[in-house]
Amino acid sequence: LSDSSAETGTMTYVYDSYGRLWSQTDATGRTVMRTYDVRSRILRQRASEHAAANDYTETIYTYQDSDYWGKAFFGRLESTTVKRNSQAFVKNLYRYNLKGLKIQHYYYTDLNNSGNYNDAQETHLIEFSYDAMDQL
Repeated sequence: LSDSSAETGTMTYVYDSYGRLWSQTDATGRTVMRTYDVRSRILRQRASEHAAANDYTETIYTYQDSDYWGKAFFGRLESTTVKRNSQAFVKNLYRYNLKGLKIQHYYYTDLNNSGNYNDAQETHLIEFSYDAMDQL
């Protein structure tokens, strides 16, 4: 499937047999490819820059697939890791309350690719609270 406009040029979209977006390519040759798990949750997204296979950004998604913490957490997005040419540089962690609502988003930059948040160059914590109607 493709779409053309004067502003963006030609965009090409490819879908898998389940109707999920598998890849998209813009007029400059930048391609974004996605892989999914059996629950149709995105596992990996890889964006190549200007059709160069060795210059890419990749995002890896992990999910809470155990009900160890309770059924409200099962299947929730647990973390994302953003890598540039195989070097991890941003890690996002998500926490939820017993109703399954997101209450924390913690992220840090890891320019040294250590994998340890204690070595992070920047750390941030965003907290969310809800009213009695579960509105943010």
